[in-house]
Amino acid sequence: MNTAIIQDDYGGFDSTFLGVTLRFWPKSWDLFGRFHAQDRDPEEVIRIGNMALKESVDEAFDTFSIGTVMLHEVRHFHDFILSPYGNHILRLRLLAAVNGVQVIGRLRAKNSVIPVPLPKWRRMQHNERTILAHQWSRVLRREAISFDCDLDPEGTRALVETEKAYGRIKDFVSAPPNETGIVYQPYHLFEGSAIAVQANNVFTVFGIKHSELFLNYLLANKTAYTLPLRAWYALCQRQGQLIDIALLSAAISWSLLGNYSVEGWEACPTTRFAKLFALFEKEGLPRFDRPVASLFERWSEQLSSSPVAESIRDALQRNRELLQKLKALPVEFGDLSQTFGSFIQAQELLSKHFLEATDVYVRPDLYADHVDDLVSAPIRVDFPNDRLIGTREQLEKHLSVRVATGFGNNELAVRRAILRVQTTGRTVIDAMLAADASDLMTLVDFFFAEFRRDEPDFDIARQVSSEQVITMEIL
Repeated sequence: MNTAIIQDDYGGFDSTFLGVTLRFWPKSWDLFGRFHAQDRDPEEVIRIGNMALKESVDEAFDTFSIGTVMLHEVRHFHDFILSPYGNHILRLRLLAAVNGVQVIGRLRAKNSVIPVPLPKWRRMQHNERTILAHQWSRVLRREAISFDCDLDPEGTRALVETEKAYGRIKDFVSAPPNETGIVYQPYHLFEGSAIAVQANNVFTVFGIKHSELFLNYLLANKTAYTLPLRAWYALCQRQGQLIDIALLSAAISWSLLGNYSVEGWEACPTTRFAKLFALFEKEGLPRFDRPVASLFERWSEQLSSSPVAESIRDALQRNRELLQKLKALPVEFGDLSQTFGSFIQAQELLSKHFLEATDVYVRPDLYADHVDDLVSAPIRVDFPNDRLIGTREQLEKHLSVRVATGFGNNELAVRRAILRVQTTGRTVIDAMLAADASDLMTLVDFFFAEFRRDEPDFDIARQVSSEQVITMEIL
């Protein structure tokens, strides 16, 4: 089999977008449509799954992934809303966006060329800047390039605050060393949570043979994406037990719910997971025969951590305080504060559900059965490789096109769009406002962030920024 035809990624949570992001090639988009059509035939879905078992392992995994990717990404969305870690990242992003926009506007007014990322340029020595400016002059065929980054006091304050926010974001996404000796980051745990839900969903949608293939494929995949799952499997093996996906989900959920106001860096998800992992190594895996809330209470006591309910309430309070500050900003930031306000509303609803029915959220089988009771997510779809092509009339039936290239005959090649429907659940977040907020945060990322620069979103930001000013990237 030619493995090049297998798509290796069908989604990826983006902390700038309050929803789920799916990525498809046209072939996988067609199959996704068959799985998720409102009038889909469950027997047809099972038939497709059984046919996949007769294909190669890669192709079978491909099919099962497409059929269950939505729940995987919805779990990311819910975990981000619920976790103090996700809340903290979003608050920093909003602060960076508010201050960064003010800086970008001032710099555009003074310069025809802007070096990015700005913090990297500002750290460079004068001779390094001179050499780069000379090289850029030759590339742009200009006699000389100068960049004036001197700003008025308010602009300087905004610049400092933006750089400070990005420095803190970088610290948060890079976990401190942990005692397990395993190098992993917070995003690994978010993936572990979503994989636990998805693996159970493969069983529910397709069957037991399909779920066994799916799990075995992941366990054999030596990538960072599967690191927590593989570490958990090894722990279960050492203790002579079968892999317990529900207990893994519980361990990760507890790890995501640290209290930064009380515990500081000890609230980092990877630090909490490392401590819990070490506890299980020492005392053995607990029997999962009690309510999840009682397990959480026991783990918090054993590891001298804040109760998860206090962590959730603290994150809510911090968010409400920031919202009041956003509401006091000029009118041009109104959409941003409105979007954050809807995030807080979603957080309040999800937190209430979690605290009242913790088992329903944590146990993968119950989560899938009750996801309709939770907050729905806007759905963003990217077509990064072979773009989706069609007439505007055809495409707009199901999509609100955000980024596309026009062709003749009224055809578009779509790069990014928003589905006109959201996931199941209670609709709280407006999809278009969420998309606009994401675009703004990503644009500020492009000018300031020293991470994520190889991601597809930056290609869109480059395209947008080039329409207003020339940007030269420092490699």
